[in-house]
Amino acid sequence: MRRIVRRVELWSVLKLSLILYLCLWAVLLVAALILWSAVDSTGLIDRIEAFVTQIFGLESFEFVPGQIFRVYAVASLVLALLATLFNVMAAVLFNLISELVGGLRIMLVEEESTRFRPARARPRPMRARPSGRGPAAPRPSAMTAAGGHRERAR
Repeated sequence: MRRIVRRVELWSVLKLSLILYLCLWAVLLVAALILWSAVDSTGLIDRIEAFVTQIFGLESFEFVPGQIFRVYAVASLVLALLATLFNVMAAVLFNLISELVGGLRIMLVEEESTRFRPARARPRPMRARPSGRGPAAPRPSAMTAAGGHRERAR
């Protein structure tokens, strides 16, 4: 089936982008903390500080982890908000261009599920037998493919 996307709601783009980028921001903050603590536990930070002190002839040089982390957190949060704003602007641009060209045509294909679903057991309705003396009416399962009746064993 063919569908045409003519407009993207800006509010939904804003919400989705904001949630996506804030989650990414949180994941990167945690990753930075883990990476810093791993590098610090190996002693690499101390060696880098000694190397910088020696190369540039400084009396002392040291990283201040709290300040580095705060700057990283604020800068990455600003980038996440700017990326959200960029996505909203891209949606505005899409809506404007869509008005000119008539939208984005997409093709959707419905596929059957390959997952096995057992048939639901339905209770069979009880058929009333005629109170007369004749044989019962044939059930649908007694019908043949050609539409005739099968012979019953008596």
